[in-house]
Amino acid sequence: LLGMRMPRRPQHLGLQGGWLQRIGAMFTDARTWSTILYFLLMLPLGIVYFTVFCTLLSLGLAASPIAVLFDNIAVLTWDAVDITSAWLTLPLFVVGVLLLFVTLHLARAFGKLHGMFAKQLLVKGGEAAA
Repeated sequence: LLGMRMPRRPQHLGLQGGWLQRIGAMFTDARTWSTILYFLLMLPLGIVYFTVFCTLLSLGLAASPIAVLFDNIAVLTWDAVDITSAWLTLPLFVVGVLLLFVTLHLARAFGKLHGMFAKQLLVKGGEAAA
C-alpha cells in the first residue's frame, strides 16, 4: 500500500525450556520493545494525521464557492468584507483545487515517511525485504 516491502515475520524457533524462560526471552528481545514503542507512537501519529488531512481537505473543498450561484450568500467573510459576487469566487475555486492536489501529494509523502518509520521500528537491522 505504501510501497514499502516488509519481510515476513520469522518462524517461531520453539525455544527449549519452560514457559518462564520463553517469556523471559520475549522480554529481552529488542524487537518486542520496538514493536511496543511503534504501537504507542501510533496513537499520537494517528491523531496528527487525521487532524492535518481533515483540515487540509476541508480547506481545499473546491465546490464551496459554487454555492453563490444558488443564493446571494457570503461565500467568504474576511475582515468584515463579504465576497458574494461570482467573479470573486473564481480565484477561491482555483485555490481550492490547488489545495486539493497539494493535500494528495502531502498524503503520499506522509505515507512514504510512515512506511520508513515502521520499517525502522519493526524490522531487524540489516534484514532484506522478502
